[in-house]
Amino acid sequence: KYYYASAKELMRINGTTKSTVTSNLGEAISGATTIRAFGKEEQFFSTAVQLIDKNASPFFHSFSANEWLIQRLEMLCTVILSCSALALTMLPYSKSNSGFIGMALSYGLSLNSCLVSSVQSQCMLANTIVSAERLEQYMHIASEAPEIVE
Repeated sequence: KYYYASAKELMRINGTTKSTVTSNLGEAISGATTIRAFGKEEQFFSTAVQLIDKNASPFFHSFSANEWLIQRLEMLCTVILSCSALALTMLPYSKSNSGFIGMALSYGLSLNSCLVSSVQSQCMLANTIVSAERLEQYMHIASEAPEIVE
């Protein structure tokens, strides 16, 4: 719940800041001769670095939130595996089967990787849908009125 909301907003922020980086790059490329003529290379370079830093911040926080999610899921799997191992040791000796106990612990260990990969896939899918939402928003923006020449 916490990860999904924050990751979705971080992806939106990342998309917004990425557009400023690309527009600045496009302006610098198209006006390269003018920039050189006025000697403003350093100013455009520092602006580009600032915009890239601003764009990298949400990406870093998104990566950190992803690691936080993985850590929580691994802790949950550790608790489940520990409880199941403890429950298996409490079984009476006459009713316990070593093959059954080994299989249960083996499946408990594989639960970690399956749970982490499935939750990450679901969250990655939800985060990439943000770009489709942005496209849908752009499709419904009203067009500018036609220029009237009299």
